[in-house]
Amino acid sequence: MIKYKNFTELTGSERDLVLKWRNSYSVRSQMAQSKVITPEEHYRFIDKLKTDTHTQYFLAILKEPIGVIYLENIEKTKAEIGIYVDPHNMGKGYGKRILKEFIITLDLTNIYLKVKESNVPAIKFYEKIGFKRTLHKGDFLEMILWI
Repeated sequence: MIKYKNFTELTGSERDLVLKWRNSYSVRSQMAQSKVITPEEHYRFIDKLKTDTHTQYFLAILKEPIGVIYLENIEKTKAEIGIYVDPHNMGKGYGKRILKEFIITLDLTNIYLKVKESNVPAIKFYEKIGFKRTLHKGDFLEMILWI
């Protein structure tokens, strides 16, 4: 079973590992904010999470850290979800496992996400899990999953 460790509880080495993953081209190129993040920006972001009631980030850990999953724009019944996997572990089924195990812990009626329209493998992945396409916003496709 995957353990989800809140970013506000990460050790220094875990913070650095997450930053390394986030700044890898394979991860950041698929994000809305695709620029390289400095360590200072990363640490400020994690510190801000301590008081932000609408955003939660988690490190997914099996025996070792395998990815990140997060909720943003959290409201009473819905939230935006996002995920990325350790670039060295992509294609091994960890993303599906992280997402499925995390979703069952949520007390929400729906979750939605935004994915780059050009990221066809991710779109197919989300559709297999049950997400439905809802609308286009610029270069992004919004998808929703009713829980």
